[in-house]
Amino acid sequence: MFDVEKMIGYSFRDKSLLELALTHSSYSSKSYERLEFLGDAVLEFVTSEMLFLKTSYSEGELTNIRAGIVNGGNLSRIFDELDISTVVKLGKSVKSLSKSIKEDIIEAIIGAIYIDGGINEAKGFVQKHILIDTENIKPNFDYKTKLQELLQKNGPVKIEYVAKKLDNKIQVNLFIDGKLINSNCADNKRLASQLCAEKAFKKYSK
Repeated sequence: MFDVEKMIGYSFRDKSLLELALTHSSYSSKSYERLEFLGDAVLEFVTSEMLFLKTSYSEGELTNIRAGIVNGGNLSRIFDELDISTVVKLGKSVKSLSKSIKEDIIEAIIGAIYIDGGINEAKGFVQKHILIDTENIKPNFDYKTKLQELLQKNGPVKIEYVAKKLDNKIQVNLFIDGKLINSNCADNKRLASQLCAEKAFKKYSK
């Protein structure tokens, strides 16, 4: 595991955590899935904290920027840059590393580092490999557009954002082909719609 640790820039006290982070469920029932769940939360927290401290953007803009940073395409690219594909453990039923598997493994590595070394070490990995160009971050990721492109690439799909007043917030319900997918509340319809689209995009892009 030394070469892998050198590539990711962190030396594990408990090497089994790194091994687990690189193990797909097709290879063993003990896989990276739980570490991925944790790593996803740690990544969102570290990214949110950095954006809060280093920028003065609004809530909606922060949401869009964070989305662009932690999306699957970006994490998949980071996986390729780390060049760790040869050490991933896959079962015979999986012929190649998909974009979603690469994303999952990066999140699992973050989770493993957090368990092994704590939040500061996890922050170090995220800042070194993911939050690189913080000075030039701009709010340019539109989840509503991305969701529409994703769902309609093979034909027409009806996407509806239905808003209603809820106390001092706006609640938006997202319907896809008439089925309720999720609901989110925010200060305005635009932000609530983006939050709905973000959640749906993450669900359907895996």
